[in-house]
Amino acid sequence: MRKEIILVIIFGTLFGLIMAFGIWRANSALKSTKEATSNGQNIRVEENITSSVENPGLVIAKPENDDVLTESNTIITGITKPANTVIISSETEDYIIHSNESGTFEQKIDLVGGINNILIYSYDNEGLSTDTKLRLIYSKEFAQYLN
Repeated sequence: MRKEIILVIIFGTLFGLIMAFGIWRANSALKSTKEATSNGQNIRVEENITSSVENPGLVIAKPENDDVLTESNTIITGITKPANTVIISSETEDYIIHSNESGTFEQKIDLVGGINNILIYSYDNEGLSTDTKLRLIYSKEFAQYLN
């Protein structure tokens, strides 16, 4: 009986030490991961700031993504850097235009019935580019429900 109690105490102590060591290792691993993540996030934020300064930028003002339109002709307006080349690629045709001196642009495009996936690219004089996707839904049947 004494041997059994001594063995239980020894195995219990070993089990406790192994568990404590595992918890200590897990905490130290998580702590170093958090530090690396926070440093990585700081680096990523700085990279995003510098890339957005270098990036020509492109914002679509009108229409908004997933708008339902009742007319097949619509005007896409947006803002980019001044004198950028803007390419608008619709379902049926591609349009090449230039932004004005204030950076705004607009182009009338034709939509097909249903979902229209429109790609818009902006290129500056240094060759930097950015793009965005715009999804518009054209349905003349929907017009009767708006009135």
